[in-house]
Amino acid sequence: MSGVIFWDVDTQYDFIMSDGKLYVDGSEKILGNLEKLIGYARENKVRILGSVDNHGPNDSEISDNPDFLQTFPPHCLEGSTGQEKIPETRPRNPFWVDPDPAD
Repeated sequence: MSGVIFWDVDTQYDFIMSDGKLYVDGSEKILGNLEKLIGYARENKVRILGSVDNHGPNDSEISDNPDFLQTFPPHCLEGSTGQEKIPETRPRNPFWVDPDPAD
């Protein structure tokens, strides 16, 4: 499947699980489908690319009084369970790319 990719966006604990810090209502209902899609991609050698939210406690997006437009409650904090990909989409051999600009 040359040229085909599966793009996995922000399938992290804090967004998907009901006790997550920035839970998307009803998102846990798609866990089975996510597992099937990732399984299909792996079996058919479809390249899986993804993104993850990753914040430090002092990031400008993080606020104890969020406006939910520019700022949000603490979520997907580095090193927390909430920042981790859910088991259904967790990469097997990830190659992480730092978002900081580099030459």
